[in-house]
Amino acid sequence: MAITIKGRDSLQISEGKHQAKIRELKVEKRGKESYEYLDVHVEVLDVDKKDGTHPVIKMGMPFDLSINTKLGVLLRSCGVSDDAIKGGGEIDIENVLPIGKKVQIITKNIETDKGTFAEIFSMKPA
Repeated sequence: MAITIKGRDSLQISEGKHQAKIRELKVEKRGKESYEYLDVHVEVLDVDKKDGTHPVIKMGMPFDLSINTKLGVLLRSCGVSDDAIKGGGEIDIENVLPIGKKVQIITKNIETDKGTFAEIFSMKPA
């Protein structure tokens, strides 16, 4: 039996503001040094694929928290106080960024040798 697959057209997500909802949070190790990264996967609600579903893209960031890190900026935009971040206490990421939470994202298109891809530049509650 032959192994087959159907090709599809590339989907372009325009640069700018989009409505989305959080679909998945994932912490994983990357690179030679095994640094931890948090990936926030979001479903882009205002873009439709041909099959009627919405594309899912991710915003990745080092799993490192201070008020100036990418994660710190995201959590602060979701209402986590500077004192909570600076104080060294634990913050429940899944409570601040629950699955299904509606967010507004701003995307930028990044060109690579593999094509043009939408990258989430910023995210905040909708």
